[in-house]
Amino acid sequence: MPRDHITDTKGETIRYYERAGHCPLRLAGNYRVYTQGHLKCLGFIRRARKSGFPLNQMRVLLDLQHRRADPVRAFLEIHG
Repeated sequence: MPRDHITDTKGETIRYYERAGHCPLRLAGNYRVYTQGHLKCLGFIRRARKSGFPLNQMRVLLDLQHRRADPVRAFLEIHG
């Protein structure tokens, strides 16, 4: 089943998030490889966008989640 149906996200949008570095996907040959982590990331992005988070704030949240960024710095970036 195509992943855009599983995540309720259009393929074009998934490719945009991939290019922007929000949710990088590994390529196997010419195919994207979606792990459970990728599906969770795409779901998080979808929910954050529906909640009204702009992309720049969402990126900070993803960095905080994935890279264990400094929470105080992340808070200041969002609210600064």
